[in-house]
Amino acid sequence: KQAVRYGAVLLFDEVNLAAPEVVGTLNTLLDDSKALVLDSGEVVKANPKFMYIESINRGVGYCGTEDTNLSHDNRLLQVRFASMPKQKEIDILEKTTGYHDREILSILVDVEKEAKKSIQDPSSQLVSIRDLQRWITEAKYTGEWIESAVDTIITSLVLKDESLEEITQRSVLANGGIGADLLELIMDRLEGY
Repeated sequence: KQAVRYGAVLLFDEVNLAAPEVVGTLNTLLDDSKALVLDSGEVVKANPKFMYIESINRGVGYCGTEDTNLSHDNRLLQVRFASMPKQKEIDILEKTTGYHDREILSILVDVEKEAKKSIQDPSSQLVSIRDLQRWITEAKYTGEWIESAVDTIITSLVLKDESLEEITQRSVLANGGIGADLLELIMDRLEGY
């Protein structure tokens, strides 16, 4: 209410985790009336300096999220962010993990990009930079790139596969699918590391 009244930026992060009735209350704020109607009945007109921004993660990897209502979506200018350039992603991984072998970091980013191509869902975040950070962090301590990949990257891909009693290199490879394909790629690319 204060952001609307006094003209601040309001960021609604991961709006598709909110209940539909919460998102619905924003519609009058985002349409031509530019007013927020509170449960009490009070109407707060938006200050000309008020700015509304929302973020949303879409794709099958985001359990618990829902698509937002079309009437809500129509009130917004939507911007999709493209994949980050490889060198930028390597720089971020090096800075955030403290791991400095850029040859290995390059291989990991290639694996991530290949996984995204294999999944063939442009909105999918099943393999993200956060997954790479977890992978690097574990591998730094264990010294095992392949096992660390199974524990981090592969597990998130095959976690919903109830036919796997335990997630190991052997079980993933025997089961096939995207997890096996990605694991084979990782094993090929990281052979000798």
